[in-house]
Amino acid sequence: MHLDTILRQNRVVAVADMAYGDSGKGKVTHRLASSKNVRIVVRSGGGPNTGATIFDNNGQDYKLHLIPVSAIIKDKINVVTGEVLFDVNVFNDELRMLKERGHQLDSNSLVVDFNLPVIMPYGIAFDISREISSKIGTTCRGVGPTVEDFVNRYNSIRLNDLFDKNKLEEKLELILGLAQLIIDWNFRTNGSTKKQQSGILIEKKLEKYLNNDGDFSAKKIAEILSSEAENVKPFVKDARHFLLEKYRKGDHMVLEGTQGYHLDVLHGLNPFTTSSPVTPNGILYTSGLPQLDYLFYVVKAIPTKVGSGPLPTEVLGKEADTIRNIANEFGATTGRPRRIFWPDLIMYKDAMASAPVKKALVINKLDIALGMTIKVYDTYARRDDLNNKNNYRTEWSRYAREISNYVGVNPREFGSIEDISGINDLRDLKRTPNAGRYIVYLQESLDTNVIMVGKGPKAYDTIE
Repeated sequence: MHLDTILRQNRVVAVADMAYGDSGKGKVTHRLASSKNVRIVVRSGGGPNTGATIFDNNGQDYKLHLIPVSAIIKDKINVVTGEVLFDVNVFNDELRMLKERGHQLDSNSLVVDFNLPVIMPYGIAFDISREISSKIGTTCRGVGPTVEDFVNRYNSIRLNDLFDKNKLEEKLELILGLAQLIIDWNFRTNGSTKKQQSGILIEKKLEKYLNNDGDFSAKKIAEILSSEAENVKPFVKDARHFLLEKYRKGDHMVLEGTQGYHLDVLHGLNPFTTSSPVTPNGILYTSGLPQLDYLFYVVKAIPTKVGSGPLPTEVLGKEADTIRNIANEFGATTGRPRRIFWPDLIMYKDAMASAPVKKALVINKLDIALGMTIKVYDTYARRDDLNNKNNYRTEWSRYAREISNYVGVNPREFGSIEDISGINDLRDLKRTPNAGRYIVYLQESLDTNVIMVGKGPKAYDTIE
């Protein structure tokens, strides 16, 4: 079935990642949103820790964290809602960048929910102080602490709070006493003096929120954030109500997912997860919409991961460096080099098991594998007993400690991958037998069709 036919027949579709994110969901969302059948694109999760990089027709790149990628497409409605962790500075920077490049958004083309949890300066400090010792791979953008406050309810600052400076300051006075104690304790536990702590916070551009003692000031935070939030106010409304109205009227929507299935707070590889629901069902839940009609599940031809945690099929050394540099595998948010691993069917099948019935697979960045041999794994062996077939396993586990004991063995190899730049139709992949066999093998192994293959950075650099 052709892509545009799917978008015409299904009112709510989602774009999600089967692994650890960074698979090019932004590009896929950009491609889907370019269809005349789609009117609305919804971002209902993630935050400044999750980035999408897309390219316009002139090759200009856009890095977006909060505003949906459809912002660069004319006549689309962009909605930021659900559990998007809202950083006012990041939002204003994105709005400014889009305007400078000719994409002027107004209240008709951008809707921001009034109830979004706001990332606060002390939350960023909390994140930094904790990561120094725990090292779970957080981006130190204040995401985890913001979600903790969000669940706690009483300490959560919502976007609507920023529009009343006096009440915001009163609320912060109640919150900051305990928050400052915990931040100080974390830094002392890590061996940092108060002076060193202040230096770290200044380096992270948090100085303007501090008083002369190096502690966070409720008055300064309230004044600064209330002022910065004035740019946001024109776009703020009840986004859930807005979306449900549009849904009832029959508008077609794309839900732009963030991160990846195995980073999900419930179903991911604990503790190496994000703090929010990011599975396909999680994307639907945070959007507030009643039904998901179709899923585009995205993986990269050679997948990657940012951050810590076990990776049974990881590529190491010079081979990893070569792939990383060819594919430019560095985080859009952090710039950190991404870890490279070979396609892992055990992990993919676990993600596929909870996918909706109507779905298709998207394989991105097959073009970067030109001349390479791709190895696909469907079996693990214990690291301390590689030759004992009785200890082989073919099932995933959410226990990180257990998975860390295993490594992929006996891969199926596909190579060398041919040049696919001149191919536009999936049926023509038979002209490139190695690339074609790889695609067919993933289809058959995951029991789903491949609907699109990425062969470049732009929205229409695809084989469909």
